[in-house]
Amino acid sequence: MQTATRTLRSEERRILRENVVRTKEDYVWGAMILVIVLAAFISLVANLLKFALGLLESHFAFPNHWGFRLFLVIISLLVFLFWLRRKWWASPRTQLMRADFDAGIAIVHYISVADALIVQEHEDEGYVVFVNTSGGDTLVFSGQGLERFIKRGFPWQTFEIVEAFQSRFFLGLRGLGPTFSAKEFKGPLPYSEANEYGVFQGRWNSTGVPYETILQRRVAQQNGGGDSAALRSSP
Repeated sequence: MQTATRTLRSEERRILRENVVRTKEDYVWGAMILVIVLAAFISLVANLLKFALGLLESHFAFPNHWGFRLFLVIISLLVFLFWLRRKWWASPRTQLMRADFDAGIAIVHYISVADALIVQEHEDEGYVVFVNTSGGDTLVFSGQGLERFIKRGFPWQTFEIVEAFQSRFFLGLRGLGPTFSAKEFKGPLPYSEANEYGVFQGRWNSTGVPYETILQRRVAQQNGGGDSAALRSSP
């Protein structure tokens, strides 16, 4: 696997920009919901405190006018705006993504395929693709977004993995050659194996499990699955 840098393409810049904006929007909506929940909670506590103190001495009664309640809401809002600022503006991940967008630099991993297998989607957990590179590395690709690349022909005989330079935000897969004739297996991939291969660590990663071991496990699973035992290659 060879790695190099290049300028972000227009589509890659669009993806990066959209995800930076989406991150902001997620925090905004999350903050708004939390403000409402906290305001309701504080109002409930205020009423309970008013009732409790009222049982002791009426002159200790908790303020019950709308101005005080508005004050509580404003305090809640300020607290969550402070939280939002830390999460939005000061989040290391978001800062790196914004820096990547401004710099316009991508890091690209060039992959040459020696062998590959696809574990088909089962229900809605997504496809999992294992690639044995010509250099002997075993790469695993997963996630709901993988299907769109498979429809385009992934895995290709040669392709590139594109990420933002500093944040390593995944920007996609780009074919550089014809489709590789990958072996296909019916899913699902057992959870214990998926965890062992690092399937849940991100869109792709290099797993320390040898490709032949993964292949043998898939063949064994299919052979124990009756009609699903057939091992075939994609056209």
